[in-house]
Amino acid sequence: MFKTIRKLKEDPKLDSVCAIAEQIKEELEEFKPYVPVVVGLRNGGMRDRHWKMISDKIGRTVGPTMRPFTLEALLSKGIDRFPEEVAEVGDRAGKEWALERQLEVMKGEWENVYFDVEDEYRSTGTYILKGSEEALNMLDEHIVTVQAMQFSLYKKVFEEEIDAWAEKLMRVSETLDEWLKLQRAWMYLQPIFDSEDIVKQLPSESNRFRSVDQKWRKTMAETHENSKVVEICATEGLLEKFKTANEVLEG
Repeated sequence: MFKTIRKLKEDPKLDSVCAIAEQIKEELEEFKPYVPVVVGLRNGGMRDRHWKMISDKIGRTVGPTMRPFTLEALLSKGIDRFPEEVAEVGDRAGKEWALERQLEVMKGEWENVYFDVEDEYRSTGTYILKGSEEALNMLDEHIVTVQAMQFSLYKKVFEEEIDAWAEKLMRVSETLDEWLKLQRAWMYLQPIFDSEDIVKQLPSESNRFRSVDQKWRKTMAETHENSKVVEICATEGLLEKFKTANEVLEG
């Protein structure tokens, strides 16, 4: 602005323009003290709780319910006398908002993550999990992210939601680990116990495998109907079912 005015003054024909520029400069200088307040209040993360914080700090009720809700009205409440307090609340609002959005983004990303269980596995009449690599990679990344969120100084408002999501991701991770472990065992044993000779030679082992095989087929049929990773892996009792099945096969 200063350079612009200086150049305008060099040309007498632009005196009127220069006068307007000078006026704008003066108005900007007058507005300058309000900038920290405006920046703080304009934070996209401002919620009712933040307006209450500001109201408590300045001793006057301010917020979106004011009529009119304008900068002039806020200034009439004396909010400009508390620039540091307003900036502090605005900064908190922004950081809380960042956590909130981060959580929403993570949840949203899982909406389109599915297992591939479309095709029957080798004429067995059942399915196996495919496409688990993407889920495993996302789980590793998101678990690290949500654990970092649990240590954030600004987590309090969303603490229950963050903890619940962290717990859900951990359960999904544990379930998927047990599931893939069982799948490896099932894929190895299925062709073996598909032989009548083996069944006759190893009746006890065959019975153990058959009990697991029945549960496997039921679970995979359900997964074929709903293959959304987070939903199926968070199913109550599924983790325990896989753990038991793995113990049966290992025993």
